Amino acid sequence: MSTERLILRYRGAGVAPAQDLEKIRNLSEIEIIDSSPRMLLVEGDLTKLHELLEQMPEWHLYPEKTIERPDPRYKINPKEHKN
Repeated sequence: MSTERLILRYRGAGVAPAQDLEKIRNLSEIEIIDSSPRMLLVEGDLTKLHELLEQMPEWHLYPEKTIERPDPRYKINPKEHKN
């Protein structure tokens, strides 16, 4: 049983069908972290979700990717500023 965090994206036309969303929400093994009209960020044991998605081909799973923000502070290069 592995806990993962994935993006669940609806690739069909329009917004995600309400009945699909209800089926996903009823899975006790996962937690919906965030949502938009066509995407869900989910976390938990995704075994049952994978089984459910076999019946819903318009939904696709993608791994969550995080990007580290660069430090916004200005840095002085000592080689450039000699007295």
